[in-house]
Amino acid sequence: MKLAFDAAFNAGDGTKPIVFEHLAVARGILGDLSGAEELISRLQDSDKVDPLWDLTMWLGARGERRKRFRPLRANPGRFQKHMHC
Repeated sequence: MKLAFDAAFNAGDGTKPIVFEHLAVARGILGDLSGAEELISRLQDSDKVDPLWDLTMWLGARGERRKRFRPLRANPGRFQKHMHC
């Protein structure tokens, strides 16, 4: 995890946002929710939706419904993912 994190940051602007999205989700799954929040907070709003969705679904599946992320508390409707069926 640290190797991927360091490589992404060392590449600078050459790193696509999706890399940081995946790193944020991985950190959250590994129990580092504050680290996940920090990475998500650095993303553009349009890039925050998927990692927030993924972590919320993961926490819900684990029965941890009380844990919430600061970006969601601050703007509850701002990062909604729209489902298309």
